[in-house]
Amino acid sequence: LTAAITDLNLRGVSSAVNFILTDDAYSINETFPLEIKINNVSKPTITNTVTIKPNSGMFPFIQGAVASSAILKILESFVRIDGSNSGGTDRSLTINNTSTDHPYGVHIGSNGSIPITGVSIINCNITNGANYSTPNYGVIISDGEFPGIEGYFNNITIQNNRLQKSFYGIYCTAAVSPGNGNGLLITSNNLNSTGTNAIHERGIYLEGIDGAVVSNNVVGNLGGNDAGSPTGIWYGPGTINSSMTNNLIGPMTESTGGGTPRGIAVSSGVTNSNITVSGNELFNFSTSYGGAMTALYVYGTTTGVIIEKNKVSDIVNTNNFGFGARGIIINTNVSNSVITIKNNFVWNVRATAKSGPGAWGVGIGIDGSTGGVNVYHNSVNMYGTLASDSAGINTAFGVLSPTVSAIDVRNNIFVNKFSNTLGSSDKSYAINSQAPSTAFTNINFNDYYVEGPVGILGFLGGDRTTLAAWQIATGQDGNSISGNPDYISDTDLHINSNSTFVSNKGFYLSDVLTDFDGDTRNNPPDIGGDEYSSASTTFALSVNV
Repeated sequence: LTAAITDLNLRGVSSAVNFILTDDAYSINETFPLEIKINNVSKPTITNTVTIKPNSGMFPFIQGAVASSAILKILESFVRIDGSNSGGTDRSLTINNTSTDHPYGVHIGSNGSIPITGVSIINCNITNGANYSTPNYGVIISDGEFPGIEGYFNNITIQNNRLQKSFYGIYCTAAVSPGNGNGLLITSNNLNSTGTNAIHERGIYLEGIDGAVVSNNVVGNLGGNDAGSPTGIWYGPGTINSSMTNNLIGPMTESTGGGTPRGIAVSSGVTNSNITVSGNELFNFSTSYGGAMTALYVYGTTTGVIIEKNKVSDIVNTNNFGFGARGIIINTNVSNSVITIKNNFVWNVRATAKSGPGAWGVGIGIDGSTGGVNVYHNSVNMYGTLASDSAGINTAFGVLSPTVSAIDVRNNIFVNKFSNTLGSSDKSYAINSQAPSTAFTNINFNDYYVEGPVGILGFLGGDRTTLAAWQIATGQDGNSISGNPDYISDTDLHINSNSTFVSNKGFYLSDVLTDFDGDTRNNPPDIGGDEYSSASTTFALSVNV
């Protein structure tokens, strides 16, 4: 393979070129890193591509030990690594950097400010000899000469690979420039290996990208003794015009170094970032560490985000001294955040919880000096128990700071049945606002429901134990209700079809035309994330003619 790539780099291409791997292993007599960088004018094009793939029925390894670099460096456009030996989706090619000294699997890199384009890595197994300490990447997309420095690229595809045993699974960093990174597709990859093959710090990380799609990936089991806060998928500084859809993130637990897990983080820090987080499932997050964990977190002066149709479940902090567990949290510290949270299902978020809001169990929450957030048609169900001597607070929906402003909260179901079995002074709220009533530009058409001896409907300047008391405190909420919404189960937040309590009790919003499942909303709609058809009575009519 070294000789073939050397010849390619010398001669260039005049048609499509396919390197077919006919041997079991490419390790002996190879010189690593294998670097595709053509040195004349006959470079690959959209039609004259270069492809490396296994021969039919072969399962080859490209394997060697390369410290602080990659086994395979792609520094040319229109190069395709396809690990299928059948023309399908089998992963029959393994790329393995056995070095334990900051290894990389594959490096896709640009030449200065000249973009690299049309590169794809599909159907491969990519692994390293170590998963501790950065720099250490499964796949990195960046500058070609200096890994980790921002690069220039577009139309890069990372698809259907299994990535394991690295500090970062997929790491993409682009120089902030209009259109840079556009067409980046990271889809259907598996990053959930366990034990010594686990990824430590980040599953998928994007920075500076303008126009990415991250979809249908499986990310889980992150963490190690050198990991801070293991994060499944993170849209970092400068990332805009991008979506994160239909990913499975979990299980996640604290790193052995003590960091609490995060599922999805969005911190682009850009006004009108145009980021959508939709259809993801975040599940089975656990920690006993002394710090709050958050399943889905938007922060860092980021505005212009839609969070919709996600499932967030089983987010549990068992630390007995009381540290938080959080489902969906917004903390931008921007007064006009232009963020909408709609049609999400959130259940079983639990923490022993101290009195400070940063340590509570929170289903959905707004924090900091954040304003301009819409909370529409969500369904939250807090339930279960934890045993702690610490008096604490859990809330289905929380306005967690007195400086929150300009929030619109309509058509939601907020249920809290959680109980601390040792803490008789615990309080479990359907809604808790640390901000005054003026923080709500609109709050109405919600269902607030609590059960158990520590259940309290709401807090606003003090405990509000009845809907009437809550309505007086807010000066709004005249059309809200308080009662059991009749979820199908604690873990299925669709509504039983024979129930009528929340049916057609909402207010029609043009921003929410469909429900969690994509069903069209009625006018008036049902409260919560599920638009359902309540049972009707059918009468048989007998007519004599």
